[in-house]
Amino acid sequence: ITSDLAASLAVTVVPLYVRFGEAVYKDRCEQCHGPDGQGVEEALALYRERFQARHEGARAQAVVCVWALAADTEAQAWDLFESRARWRMDRNLGRIGPLLPADPAPRPYSAAEQASLDSLRANAIVGDAQQVRTKLEALAGRLEVDELVIITWTHDASAQRRSYELLAQAFSLSPTAS
Repeated sequence: ITSDLAASLAVTVVPLYVRFGEAVYKDRCEQCHGPDGQGVEEALALYRERFQARHEGARAQAVVCVWALAADTEAQAWDLFESRARWRMDRNLGRIGPLLPADPAPRPYSAAEQASLDSLRANAIVGDAQQVRTKLEALAGRLEVDELVIITWTHDASAQRRSYELLAQAFSLSPTAS
């Protein structure tokens, strides 16, 4: 995603903040809890436990980065998800490569990989815009966060842009100048 698109879609909504863009993810999220969000519950608990207000009225404000993919239909979203699933399975084997188009992305998986893939699918925030919104709101509520940073990795830049557009519409966001 270009920084111009990210800036045009970055909109503050109270009480839930949603920001889009890989640059935001790299700057604010990956450095804290890695590329997979592993340990986010523990990191949030530790942050809240150790938070010290620097001025009156200050409070802990939690931000979580999350991968999500919205498409016009749920079936289309899951089809697009296949490239991410393949990338994750290959990465787990130490093979880091580009995201592949959905058609060549599936490959035979071992039993262990299939179990990992099933878990990945079960926890994925994928679907049509309303399904993804519902999942994001549930995650934000469960984690009690103030802000979500949404990142969408897909092999198709137009599908990535469409995902951001659909999510912006689902959250009734409108572009603003940064």
